[in-house]
Amino acid sequence: MELRSIFQIAHFPRLQRAVRTPTTDEWKRFKRYTARVVELSVGGVSPETISFLGMQSTLDPLWPRLASLRLTERLGWDTVTSTLTFLSPKITHLTLVLPQDNSILLQPTLSIASDRCHWLQELVLDTAADDSHSVQWVGKLISAPRGTLRTLEIRSPFKTGDLLIIIASLTQLRNLTLEGVHFPRDLPSDVFPTLEEITFVRLHGQRLQHFFEQLRTTTLRVVKIYATDTVTFKESITTLARFSPILKVLEISSVADLDLPSVSSLVSSKT
Repeated sequence: MELRSIFQIAHFPRLQRAVRTPTTDEWKRFKRYTARVVELSVGGVSPETISFLGMQSTLDPLWPRLASLRLTERLGWDTVTSTLTFLSPKITHLTLVLPQDNSILLQPTLSIASDRCHWLQELVLDTAADDSHSVQWVGKLISAPRGTLRTLEIRSPFKTGDLLIIIASLTQLRNLTLEGVHFPRDLPSDVFPTLEEITFVRLHGQRLQHFFEQLRTTTLRVVKIYATDTVTFKESITTLARFSPILKVLEISSVADLDLPSVSSLVSSKT
C-alpha cells in the first residue's frame, strides 16, 4: 500500500497495483515465518505470487515443516502446477480441488503427487475428469501411501470399478467419501475391514446394496447417504440392518420421491 501511494503521488496518479521483488531483508523475514508453517491453504492467490514462491521453493525449500497442503478452490492450472513444488514426503494431508478445463494436465499433476507423497494420512481429490487414463493415475496416487492412508474423499464421475478395487486394498482406511464414483459389481471378500465412517453422494441403483452386502467390517459406526433415489434408499436401509448392533449414526437426505407421512398425519394419528 505504501509503495503504491509513493508511485501514485510521484509519477503514476492512476496506478492501481504495483509489483516488485522482495528485498533481501524482507525475504529473510518471510523465510523465518515459512519455516514454522505446517499447514498451507492456497485459494484466491495470484498466479504470479504462487509461481514466484514455487520457483524459490525449488532452489531452497520454503516450507521445511509443511505437513498439510490444501488447494481449497478451483484455481487455474498455472497456480496448481506451481503449487506442486511445495510437495514433499513430509506431506500427510493433501487436498486437490482441480480445474475443470484442460484436464490433460491432470495426469502429470497426479504423477508428481504420487511420486512425492508416500505417507499420506488424508487425501481429498475433486476433479471433473472421467477418462480411463486419469483413473489410472488416481489409482497410483492412492496406492502410494497404501499403509498410512486413513481418510479418503473422491469427488469425480469416474466410470470404472477398478478404482474401488484399489481403494478396497487400503488396509488402514477409516473414513471414505465417494461422490459420483461408479461401483464394480463384485468386490473382494475382505473389502474395507477397518472402515468406521462411509459417506456416499449421488449414488443410485443396486450396486450400493451389493456394496453393503459384501462389506466385511466390525468397526462401522457412521453411514451417510446423500442425494439418492427411493429404491436405493429402501434397499440400503434393509441391507444396513445387519450393522445395527454397531452403527451409531445413520444419515440419509435428499431422497427423490420419498413418500413419508406428513407431520400433520403423524400428529393426528397420535391423538
